[in-house]
Amino acid sequence: MTVFVLSSSLRKESWNTKLAKAAAAELRSRGADARAATLADYAMPLYDQDIQDRDGIPKGARDLADRFRDADAFVVVSPEYNHSISGVLKNAVDWISRLRPVPWLDKPALLMSATPAPAAAARAFIKRAFPLRPPAPWCSRACSACPTRSGRSAATDRWPTKRLRSASARPSTIFFT
Repeated sequence: MTVFVLSSSLRKESWNTKLAKAAAAELRSRGADARAATLADYAMPLYDQDIQDRDGIPKGARDLADRFRDADAFVVVSPEYNHSISGVLKNAVDWISRLRPVPWLDKPALLMSATPAPAAAARAFIKRAFPLRPPAPWCSRACSACPTRSGRSAATDRWPTKRLRSASARPSTIFFT
């Protein structure tokens, strides 16, 4: 099974990029062909219909779409900014969603986030999953939360939660499948 693992953080020392690399390594240890990348690897301008009409879909967006298309499943690891998804992730979704067929159609998806703030990642889950739904990959509403450094669960939603093991020096991590 080929799994594309994408960090939507641009910061080089991002917790989310570290989480994406750790997820890819764990998937590889379980026999998957997992490859991690960041949105910094796929340059594209802000979505603009005039640019699309004049130049078509940018190369960075087409290359990113190919990575989604070539994978059997995908993982998106994204920071939470002001209770929402990162602007660069939203921009990439805007560009890629213009392609037909949409490359993540009918593919299993795992959405992950790392944040030092308790429950911050959970706040953005619905907004993060929404752009990926139409046309949708398979997304269930299960939620599992790693404990924060204090040992409390970071999940505050009403969905079922399960405590997973977490390195004590890492920020809280919310896993969505």
